[in-house]
Amino acid sequence: MNTCRVCAEPQPAGAWGNAFPDLSPLVAWEQAPLEQRYCGVCGTPVCDDDALDRLQSQQLDTSTSRLYGTSLVSPTPEVVAFMAGWDVATKGAADQALVPFDLWVNRAHTRMLVAQSILTRAQGQAIFRGLAELEQRYRAGQFVVRAALEDVHTNIEKFLTDELGIEAGLAMHTARSRNDQVVTDMRLWMRARVLNLARLCLGLMQALTSVARMHLDSVMTGYTHHQHATISTFGHHLAAYAEAIRRVVQRLHFWYETFNYSPLGCVTGFSTTLPIDRHLTAELLGCYGPEPNSIDPITSRWEPEAELAQILAVLLAHLSSMAQTFILLSRKSSACSSCIRVSAPVAASCPRR
Repeated sequence: MNTCRVCAEPQPAGAWGNAFPDLSPLVAWEQAPLEQRYCGVCGTPVCDDDALDRLQSQQLDTSTSRLYGTSLVSPTPEVVAFMAGWDVATKGAADQALVPFDLWVNRAHTRMLVAQSILTRAQGQAIFRGLAELEQRYRAGQFVVRAALEDVHTNIEKFLTDELGIEAGLAMHTARSRNDQVVTDMRLWMRARVLNLARLCLGLMQALTSVARMHLDSVMTGYTHHQHATISTFGHHLAAYAEAIRRVVQRLHFWYETFNYSPLGCVTGFSTTLPIDRHLTAELLGCYGPEPNSIDPITSRWEPEAELAQILAVLLAHLSSMAQTFILLSRKSSACSSCIRVSAPVAASCPRR
């Protein structure tokens, strides 16, 4: 019986067989090449590091070898999947969602390089043709990022050079790094979602206030700790949730005003000596302007995500509270499932509980 050389678990085991849903784990194990076998519990390859690296290097053409070269020890398939954003198999590659935004960034950057005479017009035209072809394939579901190339940036560049034979595809990476590329991609991706979320929140606010106006005099019991309290109106409750959503919209607006600046051209944090025009790329990307400091957006790349996550947490808390309230009020015992309009004002103090 095969056992893992690290955790001693019998093999095949754990998640390893999930990669071959049409075969039993044992059959898949026996048919898989030696360099593809690894422990499904701890991820340790069956081969030792030297043997695994030698076997994989023999099977890879030097022009299409692994992104990290042939001199380093090969990671396990699970590590490659995690680093490439494929760790949640049912959702596909996380970077797949960035393809439209990376295409946008590539077009803006290429146009700037041509405008600054860093690339020739012919090179720029070749790159634009290649990006247009890739976009068509992406929209047709024919372009999927490959885990072996790690990220969307390298996948697109390799597509231009290897699939379409466009040598200028490599020149497209001039005066930038994957550092400023991914920060820019993520800002564009988040900005699109912030705008859409703000639109949805404004629609919810409008719906809440419209219904609240209809129930200005719809008397209902106020609740505290699920106990009857002071008399209120249904409109009063709805207006309260509208106020909460208004603050969420304000936070989204603050996020937009804070982060709608382009990090493209910051490179690894220290920009470049090439005569790039960051104001032009910022304009082409719909940003207010370039980030004023090249180090900050690279070292603080987590901040826009953290700010947006906090806003989403607040929004979800308000939506949860609103949903729970509506569930409680829809019970027959609450007598609020249908609001009753009254013509005379009613006042009451909070009864003892």
